[in-house]
Formats: sequence, C-alpha cells, structure tokens
Amino acid sequence: MTPFDRVTRAAWVGAAGLVLLGVPTARAQSIADRLRKASGDVEIRFASRPGVCGDGEGSMSFRRPERSDEHTDWDCEPGPVRVRLTVHDGSVQAIHTLVGTRHRAIQGLTDLGAVGDRDAVQYFLSLARSADMPVAREAVTPVALADSSTVAPELLALANERARPIDVRKSALFWAGEVDEGDVTAAVQRIADDSTDDRRLREQAVFVLSQLPDGAGIPALTRVARSSAEPWLAAKATFWLGQSDDPRASQTLRELVTDGNVPDEVKSQAVFVLGQHDSPDDQAFLRRQFDALGSTKLQDRVLMGVAQHGGADAKAWLSGIVTDSARPVELRKRALFWAGQNDALATSELSALYDRLQGEAMRRQVIFVLSQRDDSLSTDALMRIARSDPDHALRKQAMFWLGQKDDPRVAKFLADILEH
Repeated sequence: MTPFDRVTRAAWVGAAGLVLLGVPTARAQSIADRLRKASGDVEIRFASRPGVCGDGEGSMSFRRPERSDEHTDWDCEPGPVRVRLTVHDGSVQAIHTLVGTRHRAIQGLTDLGAVGDRDAVQYFLSLARSADMPVAREAVTPVALADSSTVAPELLALANERARPIDVRKSALFWAGEVDEGDVTAAVQRIADDSTDDRRLREQAVFVLSQLPDGAGIPALTRVARSSAEPWLAAKATFWLGQSDDPRASQTLRELVTDGNVPDEVKSQAVFVLGQHDSPDDQAFLRRQFDALGSTKLQDRVLMGVAQHGGADAKAWLSGIVTDSARPVELRKRALFWAGQNDALATSELSALYDRLQGEAMRRQVIFVLSQRDDSLSTDALMRIARSDPDHALRKQAMFWLGQKDDPRVAKFLADILEH
C-alpha cells in the first residue's frame, strides 16, 4: 500500500484542496445561491468516481484498479461523496469531505440533498478559485472525487499558476496524478525541471512521478536522479525511486552508488534507500560496495541497513568487521554499535565478543552496547565484567552502566562489590 492509499481525515485535508481556473456555470451558481441562504453546517452529496471509497467518517481511499485488494482490513464503502460546509453570512468558512453513507448524526446539520456531480465540480472549482485559504485548498477534494468529470488538465493548469498559494498548487499537482485520467508524466516532469519555480512544488512533482500508475513515472524519476544539476532534487528523486518495487528503480539506485561522478548527497540517498530494502540482492550489493564507498557517512548507512535486516549473512559480515584488527578502530566500533542497536548480534554473541576482542576501546564499546539491552543476559554479562575483568577501568565502566539498569539484582550486586 502506498503512503496515500488510505488516509485519515487530517492527511486528506493536508494533501488535498485545490483552486481551479474556470467560470462557474449557471447550475453550479444555483448551488452557491442555496448555500448563501443557509447558515451553520450544511451538507450536499453527489456520485463519486470509480475507485473512491470511505468509512463515512474521515478515512477514505482513492483506489485504482491495481489496488483492488488493499482494503480488506477496513470497511471502505464506495461513494457517495458527502461534503459538509460551514456557512456564515453567506460565505463558506470550512469544508470537510467524506465518502460513504455511514456517519454520525450532527445536531443542527442542514441536509441540502443530492446534487449533480458535474454541478458540484463547477461549484467547487469556482469556490476554490475565489476563496481564501484554507477553504480554497479544501475545495479541491470534492472536485477530484466527483464522477463524470475530467479534471486533470485543470489541475495541471492550476499547479502552474504561480499567483496561487503554494499549498494549493502542490495539492493540484498531487490530484492531477491521482485521478488517473491519462498520461500526465511529461507535464509533471516539466514542473520538476523548472528551476525558476518554487522548490516545494518541484519536490511535490518528484513525489507525484513516483505515484503514477504502472510505473509510468519511473523513467522520469530516473532521469532526474541521474542528470539533475541540482543535487537536492536528484536526491529527492532517488528517495522516491527507493520506494518503488519496479526493478528499473533498483538498477538505477545501484548505478548511482557505483558512479564516481554522482554527488555525495545523491549517493548517500541511494545507499540509504537500498539499505531499507528487504531484497537479499540489494543487501549483498551494499556489503560488496562497503569498502569502495570510503566515506564514513556512506559506510554508516550500509552498516545501519545491513544490521536492520539481520540474518546469517549480515551477522557474519558485521562480526567480521568488528573482529578485523586491520580495520580502523572507529569503523569497528560503529559496526558493533549498529549490530547492537538492531539486534543483529544476540546478547550472548556480544558477551562472547568481549572475550575475543583486544584493546580497551573495543571492549568499552561492547560494554556500552550491552548497556543498551533490556534482557537479563546483558545484566549478567555486565556483572561478570564488573566482577572479574582484570582491567580496573573496564570494571568501573561496567559498574557505571549497571547503575543505569532497572534490574533488581543490580543494587545487591553493587553493594556486594563495594563491601568487598
């Protein structure tokens, strides 16, 4: 499920709401007339486009055909769209859009009944065009959800309207991709490439490319990640490539890691997103590239990703780095830290490492990693070090971290140590 398949009320309000250019029709104006005569909270409803469903209260989904099996964990009812508007002195003060018939009764709510979906679109387009924020932003939700209307061209036009607030333009761009009314890739890519436009809108364009159906935006994302002269934009494209299951995306990420001409900001993002992948091939690729990366930051991202995913190969590789005395101590300590943070090494294995490692720095790091564990075995290991290690400084270090533990055995142990 993509980040926008199922959204809460707050997420939809934050993600949607557009101002669209156009002159309201007479029928749409009649809706405006009816609302001007109302006061307080009112509701209208109309047919939703295919794939739109909701729980009637605040959660809704804009479901494409390829996502048809993704709502089995919650009751997502197809349409209608229900829009509640708060009206004072003939002016709309707030808009809230719901989908579905199930809903709690609202005291004092005036039901204006069903309206034509095209009439509703024209009304909300006019409202989005004329109202102040946040009403203008919120007005786009019903526009995008309504049946029997083609709105993508108008949404793209609005996204390019620099006089409009940036949040409105971002939402317009988001919905232009979501409504799935045809290939909008080229139009969205032009926005991403326009160095004279607002950075926030361009970041949104990169995100929209990542959400287009059937991987339609992957080639454009790849081009931005590889060729953009602006590292921040290329890094954004790289991040969203990393969220895709498309094999073309994974191949591009690997190429970014191995290409010596890629800016550090972009390469770092490529390493990071590959590290989050569950793919054994991607994990093996990062382990192979580790020494060639050189940069401490890049190597840390590999260590973190490998440790997070764990497994026998990860354990063997991390242990090999930790115990390799030919490697820099600081690198070995970082490998030990990540292995400990993500449980890639069991507590018993950490305890055994303590006995194998030479040098105070590495043993101190084992003590610290053990101190971050909550299990009783870590307390046992620290008490053993505090009791019997021949190095006084290490015994003292173990005692310090024992003092931070909640284990009831620790107080008695420390008292015994002090007495003797």
